[in-house]
Amino acid sequence: MRQKRFLSWIMVFTLLVGMFRFPAYAEGNTATIRQDTPNQQETMNITLVIPKKTPAATDLTYAAPSDLTYSGSDKAATVAAASGATGMGDITVKYYSDAARTTEATPKNVGTYYVGATVAEGDQYAASTAVLYGDGWTFEITKSTPSAPAAPTMASVTKNSITLNAVDGCEYSKDGAKWQDGTEFAGLMPGTEYTFYQRVKATANTNASPASQGATFSTEADTYAMTVTLVIKPEQTITAPDVAATYGDTGKSVSARTDGDGALGYAVKSGDAVTVNATTGALTIVKAGTATITVTAAETDTCKQATKDVTVTVAKAASSVTKAPEATNPAYTGKAQALVTAGTAEGGEMQYSLDGSNFSKEIPTGTDAKAYTVWYKVVGDANHLDSDPACVEATVAAKPDPAKPSYAATSGAGSTWTRGSKDGLAITFKRTVEGEDKDATFAHFVSASVDGRELAKDKDYAAAEGSVVVTLAPAYLETLSTGKHELTATFDDGSSTAEFTVADEGKPGPAPQPEPTPAMTYAVTFDANGGTGTMDKLAVEAGKSVALTANAFKRDGYAFSGWNTAKDGSGTAYADKATVTPTADLTLYAQWRKAASSPQQQTGRTSQATTSKTSTAKSSLPKTGDPAAPVAALATAVAGAGAVLAGRRRRR
Repeated sequence: MRQKRFLSWIMVFTLLVGMFRFPAYAEGNTATIRQDTPNQQETMNITLVIPKKTPAATDLTYAAPSDLTYSGSDKAATVAAASGATGMGDITVKYYSDAARTTEATPKNVGTYYVGATVAEGDQYAASTAVLYGDGWTFEITKSTPSAPAAPTMASVTKNSITLNAVDGCEYSKDGAKWQDGTEFAGLMPGTEYTFYQRVKATANTNASPASQGATFSTEADTYAMTVTLVIKPEQTITAPDVAATYGDTGKSVSARTDGDGALGYAVKSGDAVTVNATTGALTIVKAGTATITVTAAETDTCKQATKDVTVTVAKAASSVTKAPEATNPAYTGKAQALVTAGTAEGGEMQYSLDGSNFSKEIPTGTDAKAYTVWYKVVGDANHLDSDPACVEATVAAKPDPAKPSYAATSGAGSTWTRGSKDGLAITFKRTVEGEDKDATFAHFVSASVDGRELAKDKDYAAAEGSVVVTLAPAYLETLSTGKHELTATFDDGSSTAEFTVADEGKPGPAPQPEPTPAMTYAVTFDANGGTGTMDKLAVEAGKSVALTANAFKRDGYAFSGWNTAKDGSGTAYADKATVTPTADLTLYAQWRKAASSPQQQTGRTSQATTSKTSTAKSSLPKTGDPAAPVAALATAVAGAGAVLAGRRRRR
């Protein structure tokens, strides 16, 4: 007997070990199971060894470097343990030049980098066995643009050439359009003035800088036997501030003046963000970006020509939502359904999100019957900024339980049949679904019985349509005892009974039953539950369904999330405009939740609510990292073993 009992213990322990997954860090936890009987005591120790969890990319969070413009220094992305992933070892961030993450790279120069991470062993997590990464773990370093250098200086001059002083990393131009690496400009005319520019040359990591101010130099003149009268003209100074504009602006212009008497002219030197009127300096904005406008003061008899470059910066305009999406609030069908209607935007594309972070042009869908928060924003185009995210609350309403059909005897119930009559006794039964009479009663009819004994069709009774008329045959009625009897009509989805009386000839039976009383009416009352506003009651006939009135209550700082039969939301929940079938007077309390102010805050609240609902609705196994998990698992094991022993004791 002792050996059999010991084998039973081993079987229980084996089943328990196979049934549970334990936390990742506890080792050597023990539990003692003891059975006391009048003649003996049995004890067994159980030791649970719980392995560490292997980390996955979903246990980590990723953030790209904040500054992605080339600076000559390495960029650093951030990879950290996700919220709730405690007990993880050191995380090492790695960078690669390919999406397959096979070739490591230093994130310093211009280009696209792919990020991965490895995790060292920690208290609750094992070391990662491969490089971990998730969707979007990448960033791109873009070129920087250096500032314009100083104007060039002349190194030497001849009758036909001018050589500039070389500046490291620069290139040079005689007209501001064609650039060269060399500093010598040959093939020039003797005794002629030329204006030269220099700029920082583009590299793999930088764009070319804007051009410097122009510097004017003259070639040497030919030697002639002539008398030359020199007229020295003073330089003109042009004053013209840079221009800042926004895409869509009108009336912008370059405001310039000169201290000389030369006429002012305007021309686009570089960039395609604007065009300029050559005479007035009026700007026409083409797109967001930058452009350089050269202002020229013409040479006169008294002044030299002068130029000045003006930078025009055109910022992106704000995009706007022209039509916000609206909640569709569909009823549950078991399939994914659109949660909102499509919105429209100006200056970009309307996009949507269920978590406030990952946006897509696809309209979000929902399958489960619950409340959803749908975020939307305009993703700006090349000339417009993104709009601030906004949200709309949507609900997939729970599918109402289908109404159960009912059957009732509508005529003939309570009637009396007198012995010796040649006529049968007819009783009519009707089917009712959702408060409406249906003509399909006969299709559901199965059989008839009297006082619990099934009757033979076409012998003891006949059944005919309209809705179902059951007529008991006179020959069968003669076999019944004098007094009351009960006829039961059985259908494939219900049944109904009716009394009748068999009376001896000359002795009247009881009076027929009165016709059924009209159905009662139930009231549906709406309670604001802390909100403001009024809503009229609904009167619903018993057995019928009605769609709830759309919510008209408001509450500052809160969003309406549906109805509930309990103030605290612990009763039966109904979505806005859901269909109900009351069986008594019903009071529905408005349910509120704090309105979201940002995608991040709303996401946090949704996660907390979901966690709370899960913890109250289900009894789940302990999760990795839960300090109480070993105790809970052992308690469950002891309870299961006790149940098995109790069953064995009962079988004895």
